Amino acid sequence: MPSPVAKLAARLTRSCFGRLAGLPSSNLRLVLALWSIAAGPLVNVMLFPIFTFFAFTIVGLHWKTVHPDFYKFVVTVFFMNGFLLFFNLIPIYPLDGGQIVRGLLWFKVGPIRSLKAASIIGFAGAILFALWAIASRSIWLGILAFFIFAQAQVGWRAAQNLALESEEAVRRDAALSPLPTPQQQP
Repeated sequence: MPSPVAKLAARLTRSCFGRLAGLPSSNLRLVLALWSIAAGPLVNVMLFPIFTFFAFTIVGLHWKTVHPDFYKFVVTVFFMNGFLLFFNLIPIYPLDGGQIVRGLLWFKVGPIRSLKAASIIGFAGAILFALWAIASRSIWLGILAFFIFAQAQVGWRAAQNLALESEEAVRRDAALSPLPTPQQQP
């Protein structure tokens, strides 16, 4: 049996996040999952203006000649954050951007179709990364393309399994439901 504190925390979380998203509390798990997926890109979004300010300030103060190591550090961190922001927002499943797309599609088309759509986008992204890896002769882009393809394939299989389970549940429920009596028939 949950403690009173746990019950209160669950009720507060359900009411705050459920109302914040305008959703019933049954979709609370999905809303919380979307927030946790979006946390990575949101950190980069919040840090981008800060690092941009520092980078332009240091360039304006000509610290490249006065403090070259600090200048390199700030410019490197600025570009790393910008690259991570871009990479986190690529809408290819299973990357963060693809997970966000899947979560948003879930609201419109449901869990199975959203996972299938995200997996198809992942397959397309894997092909694009593979072509980029071949064109640039980069083994790391090839490894990334393989990872994306493998995880998109796992997502596709999971969607197929979910579809089979839901069909079996419908058949099982239909088989277990009693036949209508003459009073119930129209």
